[in-house]
Amino acid sequence: MLLELLAAEAEREDGAEASVARLTETLFIQAMRAWTECADPQSSMWVAAMRDPAIGSALQLIHRGPQEDWTVATLARAVALSRSAFAERFQTIVGETPVAYLTRWRIYLVARQLRETPRAVSEIAAVVGYESEASLNKAFKRLMGVPPGAYRRASVRPAS
Repeated sequence: MLLELLAAEAEREDGAEASVARLTETLFIQAMRAWTECADPQSSMWVAAMRDPAIGSALQLIHRGPQEDWTVATLARAVALSRSAFAERFQTIVGETPVAYLTRWRIYLVARQLRETPRAVSEIAAVVGYESEASLNKAFKRLMGVPPGAYRRASVRPAS
C-alpha cells in the first residue's frame, strides 16, 4: 500500500516533494521493523548496540579509528561511563569484551587489505593499530588460523 501511495505522490506536482520525503521515511521505518522482527540474534545485537547511546558511540569510535590505542578505560571515558559499567554493558549488548571486539574488527580490516591491496603486512599493521608486524601476525593467526601471508596467498584469485 505504501509503495503504491509513494508512486502516486511522485507523479503529483503540488507538495509531492514533501510528501514523498515523509513517505520514504515511513517506508524506511517499516523496513527496519520488518528486518528486526526476522533478523538473526547477531543482527538484533547490532540494533541493540546502535540504540544504546554509549555502546553505539563506542562502536563508532572503534570503527572510525581502529588504529587508536583503545582500552576499556579510554572507551569508557569517551562515552562518559565508568570503566566497569561500560565493560559490563558492552559485554551484555555486544556479546564480547570491548578489547575482543576491537581485535576482531582490526583483523577483519587486515584480511580485507590482504585480499584487496598489495600493501606489505608491516604497513597494514601500522594502519590498523598494531605496534609491530609480529603482534599483528600473532593476533591474525589466533583468529584466522593462518598467518597473514598464507591468508593472502590463499585469497589471490588467478587472472582469467
